[in-house]
Amino acid sequence: MMNDVLIVSHNEVECKGISDMLAKNGCRPIFAKSCPDAKEKVTGLSPGAVIITDMTYLNGSAQDLISWQRHMGYGFPVVVIVDNLNTHDLLKLIHCGGVVDVVQRAAINKQLVETVNKYSKPKDIALKLNDNTLIPRQSKTFRCIEKSIRDIAATNANAIIIG
Repeated sequence: MMNDVLIVSHNEVECKGISDMLAKNGCRPIFAKSCPDAKEKVTGLSPGAVIITDMTYLNGSAQDLISWQRHMGYGFPVVVIVDNLNTHDLLKLIHCGGVVDVVQRAAINKQLVETVNKYSKPKDIALKLNDNTLIPRQSKTFRCIEKSIRDIAATNANAIIIG
């Protein structure tokens, strides 16, 4: 079964090259050019997917996407492509959580497939859930329900669930 790999970049030529490379290795590449587009596509990713992103792109950055993903309860591993290893930017990404690895742009052809394979998981594996986690669902409707549950759970309010 092919694993989803979301590629977030406004560089179409580079995306095409990455896509071809990953497709040859059994991945299903999905593209997003902007942060809003990436957020929408994250909601449809299958379990075991990986996100590859540039540091910055149209209407956002890797940090924006990672922070949003964390807030919404998604746990997809994020691989960031960098031009130079800027320690300050790297530390910000690591501290906001979600970045599992970094690949320098000059080494994409040598390292990216191996890096993606390290973090992707087969779609059909049994889900291991930690305490206080819900079984992940792909639909937007369930994601909305899950967000409501998390919001209410963070308070001392009583709730009645019907249905």
